[in-house]
Amino acid sequence: MKINSKHPYVIAWHFILLLSVVLAFYVWPQEIMTHRLKGFFSVLIVMLIGFVHIVFVFEKDSFKSKQSLLEFEIKIPGWIRLLWEVSLYTAAVWIYSKWIANNEIANIFVPFYSAAIASLYLLSWDRTWLMIRSVYPGK
Repeated sequence: MKINSKHPYVIAWHFILLLSVVLAFYVWPQEIMTHRLKGFFSVLIVMLIGFVHIVFVFEKDSFKSKQSLLEFEIKIPGWIRLLWEVSLYTAAVWIYSKWIANNEIANIFVPFYSAAIASLYLLSWDRTWLMIRSVYPGK
């Protein structure tokens, strides 16, 4: 079986990495805030990022669910969606590097996490290429 963005293992890998992004953005306010509502702000940040991630979609995305929970989607060019995803993963790498900076495990975890993200885009090369080449929604 050919490995591409529609392979079940690649989709599962994408889901696991998205969960790691959710964890990073949930933990980040917990670490930097001392306010009593830091749990609320953590959940709020995760929900806002999830909302943007679900609403702004690339039409030909193979990672997109066929059945959306929302009644509307805003179609964006693939390169903007790719830029959004790369910025999310980059922010998650930064958060994890700051979160475990005082620990020796950061020297091992952060490079492996970065390699896991790079492997996702290399394994889903067809999706990445399609997103880079699209200029307008639906093209």
